[in-house]
Amino acid sequence: MSTSEFFEILAGLPGDGPEPLPFSPNSRGIHHEGFVVKFMDNDSAWVGNFQSGLTDFYSVIPQEGGKTHLVIAGGQAYVVSTANGELLAKFGGSINFAQALDGGERLLICDGLGFRLCQGTQAIWTTKRLSWDGMRNIELALGSLKGEGWHYDETWHRFEVNLETGESVGGAYRNPDS
Repeated sequence: MSTSEFFEILAGLPGDGPEPLPFSPNSRGIHHEGFVVKFMDNDSAWVGNFQSGLTDFYSVIPQEGGKTHLVIAGGQAYVVSTANGELLAKFGGSINFAQALDGGERLLICDGLGFRLCQGTQAIWTTKRLSWDGMRNIELALGSLKGEGWHYDETWHRFEVNLETGESVGGAYRNPDS
């Protein structure tokens, strides 16, 4: 269980209190227990039940000084207002890595094929495809991102991404435009 100043990840749906707010990427499955998170904002609190996507990656990342939160439930991302649970955006489905940068002002997201840098709900850049299906050894250092992308011949290929521009070199995915 994880707790911060603004949220607490719960082991399951609460047995009492107000009904949790349901979040789903497609309006299905809202009556099933998902990733359950309690949010606190000054004197108010609410619970969200977030339906999962396609991966085993779960995270809650405060944004805008705690005014909003990015909830990643099994690869599916939801941006919600901490104060009232309003859904501000949803995206993803196969996110398997997320890292807040610049004190939470920007967010780096990976779906196993490439990376996207976001500020709020807006994408700043998206890399070209770097892998056929999966990445490993992801490292952030001195304005760059390094890692390895998987190739269908069962080999791993190094790549590097400039965090300011999104330009990349290397990787396992090759096509005529690379």
